[in-house]
Amino acid sequence: MIISYKKKFIFVHIYKTAGTSIFSIFSRYAKFSILVSEVWPTRFFVKLINIIFSLENYGNSWINGVQKHASCIEINKYVGQKIFTKFYKFSFVRNPYDLQYSLWCYEKKSRGHRNHKEAKNTSFDEFIYNQIKRGAPCQVHFLKIDGKIAVDYIGYFEHLNNSIKTICDRLNIPLVAIPKFNSSNRKHKSLDNIYTSELADIVYEYFKDDFDVFGYSKDFSNLSPIKTYNIGP
Repeated sequence: MIISYKKKFIFVHIYKTAGTSIFSIFSRYAKFSILVSEVWPTRFFVKLINIIFSLENYGNSWINGVQKHASCIEINKYVGQKIFTKFYKFSFVRNPYDLQYSLWCYEKKSRGHRNHKEAKNTSFDEFIYNQIKRGAPCQVHFLKIDGKIAVDYIGYFEHLNNSIKTICDRLNIPLVAIPKFNSSNRKHKSLDNIYTSELADIVYEYFKDDFDVFGYSKDFSNLSPIKTYNIGP
């Protein structure tokens, strides 16, 4: 999450949607207290604390009083409705098939993640069943207030460069090269050998709100959205 009082914008950070890369571009315009758990070397030490004490969210809520992956409801409560309504709000989404596989790979390699031990010792199929069992939220859950999308723009992981350019143009911010962080080091670029039709059906049904709202196909071989959710630039 980024809250910029200088440029009057709020970035709603949904996990595994290139948020850390996006953060590196827009964080320079944000208030330090909102960034404290996201910048080096502080981020390193917070992760270290998480590893030692098994804290959730890399200790982010402990430091800032708000979570790194806070929803619009939580951010609205944190900054107040006046600022939340006035500021330009944006977020990024990702194909649920791809997001879940990337999340599993990331949790398997990240010792500081609260689900590392579980992910390391489970197959991807088991990971999906555990996601459902723990009630993993849809991406759209992060973006709604009173049942309505509460951000002004939704960028797409699959169209990352164009989406970031749109936001930079809207905020009159210089466009810079997009760095890559928190890579899951996944072995498979295609999901054709990852998903069976049965597992794909389970993911599709559970995360159906994301597929429907953000325009993704049920076909897991096609990760790009068929249509995009356009609110405005």
